[in-house]
Amino acid sequence: MLQISSMKLGGEFLDKYILAKTVHNQIMAFLNEKELDSKQTRTSYESDIRLFFQIMLDKQIEELVPADLVFENSHILEYKLELARHYAANSVNRKIASVRSLMKYLAKDYPEIRYDVFEQKRMKGETNHYGILTWDEVAQMIELVKAHNNGMQKSLAIELAARTAFRIDALVNLKWENFEKQNDEFVIVRVYDKGKSLDEKPIPMRLYEDLLANKTDNIRVFTLTVMTFQRAITQLVKEMGINPARHITFHSIKKMGINFALEQTGDITIAAKHGNHKNIQTTYASIRLEVPPIQKFTINYKDMPGYTMGTSIEFEILYQLSWDQLIEIIKDTDDCIKYQLIKLAKSKFGVS
Repeated sequence: MLQISSMKLGGEFLDKYILAKTVHNQIMAFLNEKELDSKQTRTSYESDIRLFFQIMLDKQIEELVPADLVFENSHILEYKLELARHYAANSVNRKIASVRSLMKYLAKDYPEIRYDVFEQKRMKGETNHYGILTWDEVAQMIELVKAHNNGMQKSLAIELAARTAFRIDALVNLKWENFEKQNDEFVIVRVYDKGKSLDEKPIPMRLYEDLLANKTDNIRVFTLTVMTFQRAITQLVKEMGINPARHITFHSIKKMGINFALEQTGDITIAAKHGNHKNIQTTYASIRLEVPPIQKFTINYKDMPGYTMGTSIEFEILYQLSWDQLIEIIKDTDDCIKYQLIKLAKSKFGVS
């Protein structure tokens, strides 16, 4: 480590500043090396490293000094348990491995670092245990959180998460350069979610303008940390009287978006794309399964696929209905059917 005399450079404050910049610069060197693999790899490592120091020390990596690099085994275990409250097992393992890799790198210059304490037992399984919110609940959160400290920033983050299904890690690393205006109606937002996969979503111009109205000098859109947003959701759950057994976290907002896409279109592949899922099974694990109460019903074999397959639809039945009866039936259909009918009306007859 570069040693510089504080007497020559202006005292204790400047010496501390130089040391902080030294730690930061060495972390940047580590990340630059990761970028040789890919820019996405660097982004993933930086997100995990920033999260670690935000949770453990409430510091940004730009503020670190050498004394901030020393941790005991109990500290890392506490960190692991905190992550497990908000992330699936594989994500927890990856986040700890990222920091372990950094500490092993820094230990060459800071021998006091104990990077062996990051050799934690790996968590098993990829249990998708987060609860699911409804759009009405998320809309209520968007309004209620405005009364919190830094409420407008939290409100905008929740709405952006709801509309894009971006993970919280991607949101806190979102930069203004990730936005691209398409027209007067919407803007495209692009991120590398999980540091690997490009994800792009449209948001309405109104939301983009609200974000701009709250813009700071920071290159990032949101200046709050992951845990600050997570704690905001925990507080909102209490305020709204949501049953703790539902296990609502910030990730529940992403699940809401996936379910909304499925309910609107009836297409599981569209829902998977909205969730940026490469494996369709991940999407199935995110779907709200509403189990109706047990009731007696009569089996109509003529409605079952084994009989109906290849037969014509009894379309003439619809001609027996009045206009009001037809509209009433459409109102009672699933949202995906309504969406498809409206889409056809616009494309086929130019209705707007």
